[in-house]
Amino acid sequence: MAAQVATDARLSLYRALVRPVLFRAGEPGLERDVFGLRFPTPIGLAAGFDKNAVAIPALAALGFGFVEVGTITRHAQPGNPRPRLFRLPAEEALINRMGFNNEGAEAVAARLARLPQAPIPIPIPIGISIGKSKVAPLEEAAADYLAALDQLYPYGDYFAVNVSSPNTPELRALQERDRLDTLLAALTARLSERAHAEGHASAKPLLVKISPDLDEAALEAVVEVCLARGAAGLIAINTTIARAPLGTDIAPALREEPGGLSGRPSMRGRCSRATWHAALAPPQQKQQQIHHYRQHHAEHETHHDRKEERRVAALDADVARQPPEKGDTPDEQQHQAQQHDRAACDEQQPPQITEVCHVLLALLSASGVRTQLSGAKSPLA
Repeated sequence: MAAQVATDARLSLYRALVRPVLFRAGEPGLERDVFGLRFPTPIGLAAGFDKNAVAIPALAALGFGFVEVGTITRHAQPGNPRPRLFRLPAEEALINRMGFNNEGAEAVAARLARLPQAPIPIPIPIGISIGKSKVAPLEEAAADYLAALDQLYPYGDYFAVNVSSPNTPELRALQERDRLDTLLAALTARLSERAHAEGHASAKPLLVKISPDLDEAALEAVVEVCLARGAAGLIAINTTIARAPLGTDIAPALREEPGGLSGRPSMRGRCSRATWHAALAPPQQKQQQIHHYRQHHAEHETHHDRKEERRVAALDADVARQPPEKGDTPDEQQHQAQQHDRAACDEQQPPQITEVCHVLLALLSASGVRTQLSGAKSPLA
């Protein structure tokens, strides 16, 4: 009894003090009505964390305005061999080549079917990201996506089509005009069929997640196809295969790790993202949105550039104090190897995240979330 009272008190403290600070929960004016869905706050959790939909009640209780699970494929698949996740703390970045590791659409659908329903359903929109199974050839991609969509359809408020991960062979080819048109035609038709069969006036929203490595011509083609096929929006962006944004102090072996780069470096020098930000806006709003985005981006980057200049200056000063060397010394080689080993992550036990999750789950235990999580694997596993 005393333990229950203590847990209730901690949960109340979290709801009253921590959640409003982290998520600005309950703050007037944060609600958003987008593609027919009400989002209590625009701060949500993107796909990639809860790959198998094991933690939706906990994530909703924490204060996220929406949760997108996945990416989920028709067939269960283990993903790429480990290590496949590398942390770069100095760059505030990650390199990953997970490879859509997930339990498959049938297993995830069964788990989603056990989520709380009326009278107390999940209080936020749930998005489901679907992707191509590694074993499915490109010419069978539409059928593969459709099979996943059919399994998961009852449980998603919106669906995201992932055609831009760099970690599944040939996946990005689905961003080419003809292939994307074929895929979106099949998916939007199926969503319309399901909506009509259920007596709904409109279909569930379909969004397309795109790559930051598209050139302007390819991006324009993607936008044209999305508009023509009735996509509700774009998700910008997935990870990048570019390494130019990384600092020069990153060990070459780590820099050359295959996979997608995300985090602060991926945001450097890419004002063309304004096009993605405004791509589906009405024509009269595009230029205004692009100008606003570029102004905000420039102000943000000015602050970061000053910080980066100080960091580079400190590194240059350290180098200047060292005698010139020809090639890497054994000590330098050892340092680079250690840097690479430290970056390679044990996906199941990121220390700080594990500690925070334990605290939060303890706070949430009184809400019944524990039964939803019992026996669940790490979302990154």
